[in-house]
Amino acid sequence: MSVAPPSIPSLRLESRLGCAEDLRVQPLLGVPALLREFGIDPRAALERVGIDPRVFLDPEQRVPFEQVGRLLVECVTLTGCPWFGLRVGERAGASVLGLIGELAGQSATVGAGLRSLILHFHLHDRGAAPVLHAGRGQDVELAYVIHTFGMRGAAQIADGAMAIAYHLLRGLCGPGWAPIKVTFNHQAPADPAPYRAFFGAPVHFNQSRPALVFAAQWLQQPIAGADALTREHLLRRVAEIERAKPALFTDKVRQVLIELMVIDKPSLAAACVLLGVSRRTLYRRLEAEGARPGELQDEVNESVAKQLLLESRMPMSEIAATLHYSESSAFWRAFKGWTGMTPSAYRRQFASPAGS
Repeated sequence: MSVAPPSIPSLRLESRLGCAEDLRVQPLLGVPALLREFGIDPRAALERVGIDPRVFLDPEQRVPFEQVGRLLVECVTLTGCPWFGLRVGERAGASVLGLIGELAGQSATVGAGLRSLILHFHLHDRGAAPVLHAGRGQDVELAYVIHTFGMRGAAQIADGAMAIAYHLLRGLCGPGWAPIKVTFNHQAPADPAPYRAFFGAPVHFNQSRPALVFAAQWLQQPIAGADALTREHLLRRVAEIERAKPALFTDKVRQVLIELMVIDKPSLAAACVLLGVSRRTLYRRLEAEGARPGELQDEVNESVAKQLLLESRMPMSEIAATLHYSESSAFWRAFKGWTGMTPSAYRRQFASPAGS
C-alpha cells in the first residue's frame, strides 16, 4: 500500500506564498450526486478531506487544488470506480468553466477561443496550465499540465479536465469535431474501455502529458453564434475581475515555462522573450513577490517529474526526455538535489496504484 509523499522542508514558492493553487468549485458540483448513485453519503467523503459542504452552494467558491485531488481519490476508494474523475468531467460539461468558457465561445474562431481561455485560465484554475501546441505536422494538441507539487489525485483531476476539454471543443467546433487521439500521463486502469467509449478515439496512457490531439484545421473554424458585442461585454467583466485580483507575475512566468516545456526546452531567457521583459525586470518582479528566479524553473521540472513518477509507468529515460534532460543521469542528479531521493526510490515508495 502506498503512502503520501513526504512534505520536504523547502524554501520553494508554495511555502512562501501560501496556498496559491486552487480551483473554482463548479466542476465538482456533480460529485455529491454521483456518489449517491453509488450508495455513498457525500458528506462522508467531504468530511474525510476537510471540505465544508457549504462551498457547493456557490459555484464561484474556490477549493485548494491539493484538496480537490484528495477528494477524488477518496471517491475512487469509496466507490471502487477507478475512472471517477472521468465521470465527473463527462457530466460537468464545458459550462463549468464559467466566465472564461463563455468568453471563449464568443470568439471569432476556435483558435482565438482557446487562446482566450488559456490567457484567463487562472480565473478558473490556478493549479494547472493549459497549453495549445501546434507541431510540425497537421495536428495540434490541447494539453493540461498540473504544476502543484507531488499531490495525490492528479490523475483523477486530469481525467476530469480532459473530459471537460472534450465538451469545450465539441461546443466550439460543432458535432463534426473529434479527437485523433487522447493521451494521459498516468498508467492505464485495469479496464480502459470507459475512456475509449467517451472520447471515441484511441487513448494512450503513460504519456508525457494529458492532451487532446486533433486536426490543426479546426483552429480556423468560425464559432457558430459568436457575437462581437457579447464578447466585448464579457471582456470588460474579465478585466474588472483581473484588476480586482491581478495574477501574480510569478504565475505568469510559471505558465510560460510550462508552455516552453511542451513546445521546446524551457529557460528563463526564453520566458523573457515571450513575456516581453528584460532579464533584469523579470528577476526584479519575481523577487518582489518572494520568488527566487533560479528556483522557479526547478519547481516546474520537479512538479512534472513527481507526477510522472507517482502516476505513470514511464521509463526514467522518457521522463528525462520530457523534462529536456539530455541524459538520464542528469535528471537523476537534479531530482536527488530537489528531494534528497533518487527518482527510482521516490517511485518505489510513493507510486500510486492504477486509477488513483
